[in-house]
Amino acid sequence: MSVGTVQMMPGDKHLFVSAKGAGYIIDLQTHTLVEQIGTHVAGVTEDAAGTLFLVDHNGMSLELFGKSGRLRKTDTISSGGFRELSLEDTSIVGEARQASGWTAFSVKLATGEVRFEDAV
Repeated sequence: MSVGTVQMMPGDKHLFVSAKGAGYIIDLQTHTLVEQIGTHVAGVTEDAAGTLFLVDHNGMSLELFGKSGRLRKTDTISSGGFRELSLEDTSIVGEARQASGWTAFSVKLATGEVRFEDAV
């Protein structure tokens, strides 16, 4: 993975740092490692308000953080890629690569339930 980023996480207490695919949560005040969250970070995004932070793990699963910390981590929902990801009020929406092509999906923020639509 060639993704590298440093971003403030919701709540302004932690930084998210990724380098060559490895993801780290760093305490902003002490600069200490809080947690390593994987070695295949393919991308990150956040909502417009900065209250939700989404990590793409190897184009296969998603992990969501909020002000209180980790909110949700999905099981594998893609066979190798996401596109058109966005954070809505009540869900994560986008398209996931499947053997049959790109398939629209949503993940309910409250429950983690994943729903797939027809292939596109």
